[in-house]
Amino acid sequence: MRLAAISSAVLVSGLALWACATAVVPIDNTDLPESGPPIDSSKNADSGCPQFNTDTDPKHCGSCTNQCTALQVCGAGVCKAACDAPSTKCVTDAGGGCVDLTKDPANCGKCNNTCGVVDAGSLPTDNGNPDAGIPAPDGGFDAGIAPQAGTPSCAANTCGVNCPPSTTLCTDNICYDTQNNHDHCGNCMTACAVDTEWCTAGHCCGTGKEYCNGMCADVTADKNNCGACGNVCPGQQVCFNGACTSSQPCSVVATAWCKNKGWFVSPWANQFPNQPGGAIVCTKVANSAGNDCDTCATYNQLVWKNTAKDVCSSPQKLTVGNVYGGHSPCLCQANDLSCGSWQMSNCTPD
Repeated sequence: MRLAAISSAVLVSGLALWACATAVVPIDNTDLPESGPPIDSSKNADSGCPQFNTDTDPKHCGSCTNQCTALQVCGAGVCKAACDAPSTKCVTDAGGGCVDLTKDPANCGKCNNTCGVVDAGSLPTDNGNPDAGIPAPDGGFDAGIAPQAGTPSCAANTCGVNCPPSTTLCTDNICYDTQNNHDHCGNCMTACAVDTEWCTAGHCCGTGKEYCNGMCADVTADKNNCGACGNVCPGQQVCFNGACTSSQPCSVVATAWCKNKGWFVSPWANQFPNQPGGAIVCTKVANSAGNDCDTCATYNQLVWKNTAKDVCSSPQKLTVGNVYGGHSPCLCQANDLSCGSWQMSNCTPD
């Protein structure tokens, strides 16, 4: 009897333990996260499967491993029976996905209509400018952004291209830096002259010049923009090859004075300095020798030596620091027009 009682007690205890082990214990869900907002496909790189669009891919819907059934579609990262407006079901190799045809670059206007861009490998790697002819820093000759392909976009059911910052989309569907691009300077339609102009700050300027305060300034010789816009040479200093300096040969200073007017040193006779030296001829028209009838508005002879002669070898006595024009009347006599003076800036006669 005692043995039976003990056995019964053990049996009852065992049943009680078994009941505790198999009882259903309620789980507190209050601290677990709720189902969040749809997954942003732009963040797929953080999900471990950036090659899939987890917003619309039914084999990777909402996560890398979540697969919808054959009767479901994937919309906004959620498997569902049908797409929510304004989305449309588009079928791909992966299955059915919900997309907005008005703005989806992979389904633009209709399913599987993929927007594209030009081949980036076919684009030039620079802005096409010639050497600006400006001492370093060159003010942007090789600066700016080379032409870009951009990225495909879709808006209002129409394919387009999104350009990087500081570039403009032109009619050839290429993104150009119009502040620096030689053939699209300032806008898509303006091309600078081949070999003689470059694009600086959205304006075509001749080589050796830079766009400063509304004009193309010769930064190699302009003392108010020496080497760069706004760099002013102090006192009597002159600008030579883009650098301020106290004294230079007079032929150099005279040449800079001529270039600063936007004129040209004439290849007259034996070229400058004219024989026997001490003066140059500065003309408004390139490669012009000038003539006896030229006025001060088109022809200037700059003198820095008392031994300098009138270019037509007239008996005219030339005074250092003065500027002379052609003759009046138009005869090679001692009747040169007086055109004032030029800034010699304490140059050294040569």
